[in-house]
Amino acid sequence: MSDTISRIGYLQIDAAMITGWFAQAITTLGDDPLNAWCDDERQTGKAGLLIADDLAAADVRDFAARWPRGRLFTPAADLRWEQLASGALHAVLIADTDEHQRLGMQGVLPLRPEGPSRNLMLWGEYRDNAWREERIPGLASYLPASWSGSRAALKVQEYRASWPDQRQPFAAERLVVRYLAYDGNFKLANDPRFQRGAAVGAAQ
Repeated sequence: MSDTISRIGYLQIDAAMITGWFAQAITTLGDDPLNAWCDDERQTGKAGLLIADDLAAADVRDFAARWPRGRLFTPAADLRWEQLASGALHAVLIADTDEHQRLGMQGVLPLRPEGPSRNLMLWGEYRDNAWREERIPGLASYLPASWSGSRAALKVQEYRASWPDQRQPFAAERLVVRYLAYDGNFKLANDPRFQRGAAVGAAQ
């Protein structure tokens, strides 16, 4: 894995081309079950948010049309998109394989890992056989039924990339966050930041 080069690229897809392009793009995610985080600000409650970790490629083929904004991810790749007012789709792909050229993506750049991958805690705690969070009524309805806690986490990898900036004589450094996987059965004791003997200040 140390020799693996992750790359990022982007593309704006015309409305008439979205379905075909998206079908090709999801093949970059590999054969593992797909994770999803999609949202629709036009909807309220559960209809406006999807968090899932066991989807098949056949389940997500229409996601670019169904969800104005979202991302599909596995350890192999992270594909995110957002619908534009014009009807076009803006897509960004982070992948360890060099699939960007096949998909016609632009601005492809290598990414430099910013430390090891880490877990971001999600809202809620599993208590009394259900996910509970007093500040989010009905939290259990948003999270997959297979998750049984005691916590839920999102595994991410952070990178640094140097984006060319036409307004500056030097490249602009940016932080890029890649989604890798969910862990709906996460235990704080398994996180090295919370283990006894960890460096002071490691839990941030």
